Amino acid sequence: FGLIRQMGKPIIPILIGEYEDVPQELRHIMYADMRRDNYRSQLPRVIESLQWYISGNTLQSFPSENFVFMSRTRMDLSFAQRLQNDLQNNSIIWWSDENILPGQDWQVAINEAIKQCSVAIVIVSANSREREGIQQDITTLREHQKPIIPVVIDSFSNLPVQLRDIQAADFSQDYTLGLPH
Repeated sequence: FGLIRQMGKPIIPILIGEYEDVPQELRHIMYADMRRDNYRSQLPRVIESLQWYISGNTLQSFPSENFVFMSRTRMDLSFAQRLQNDLQNNSIIWWSDENILPGQDWQVAINEAIKQCSVAIVIVSANSREREGIQQDITTLREHQKPIIPVVIDSFSNLPVQLRDIQAADFSQDYTLGLPH
């Protein structure tokens, strides 16, 4: 991997077979998980990545100047997908790490999305409280002075310290109660 990286060439890690984890030196890069039944769902993303790099692109483009950056853990994915669908149904464009193509550097893509977003949603849960990535997102959002909407999704009552001065949307009791009326 070292020689390929020294040459500045993109790497697209692909997990196959029973391999359990990405090698340490590739953990900062989005990978394609083609283990078990994921081949059909991941193949279009690998093809999109290959086309992206072959065409000479290096940074991800974003949907528009006005989009919502969504910070969440993988453990909160089902809630995030429901919220993303509702945003989309209301013509609100969102971006999350799901938009990172295999082969892209995670942190570079996330930092670029934060710089370009109009506003951010941070999904707050017991799952996200100690997650380093969420804390880093909040710090970077604050550094770029982006508006943040904390979205609380469980009875976890303590917002991260960096968000305690911001009114949160409370979805913890009932999803529909967190939506505007």
